[in-house]
Amino acid sequence: MHETTEDIAQLQRTLDASIERAGTFLREAFEMPNRSLSATQIIEYYDQPRTVALATVTVRGEPRVAPIWSIMFRGQFYIPTVATAIRTRHLAQRPGVSFTHYIGNDLAIIVHGQATLIRENDGLFTELENLLHTLSGQRVSDWGEGVYIQILAETMYTFQRNSEEG
Repeated sequence: MHETTEDIAQLQRTLDASIERAGTFLREAFEMPNRSLSATQIIEYYDQPRTVALATVTVRGEPRVAPIWSIMFRGQFYIPTVATAIRTRHLAQRPGVSFTHYIGNDLAIIVHGQATLIRENDGLFTELENLLHTLSGQRVSDWGEGVYIQILAETMYTFQRNSEEG
């Protein structure tokens, strides 16, 4: 775990504010807040790369969704990829982004926010490379011109069928 007390508190504030803003249908369907994950639960769950369905938008406003890994560092989500990926180009021009990670009807993490590209000349890049290597044995720099897409979460919805069991 690489999160500070403030990282955890900020993630929890985002989760709490999202629950407050959720519509009636979503609140009832996800049984919020009773079945919502806490910031600590999300951080503990992200002890390895998790596959998400990442959504970007083309220049014509057409949605594009594809599976890709995500990792968590300091209470934020990162997508390891390469600069030449279409998704990277989409997000460089239109940074609005969403992703969903789910396991059947038992777990869901849905994030909406803004993307920032972390490139090799950014100090955070090395920390992310080291984390990804520790978690998976891989580095994005081995794939070509590696980048990390930092997701600045504005809204997060979570659901865990057995959340009371931890």
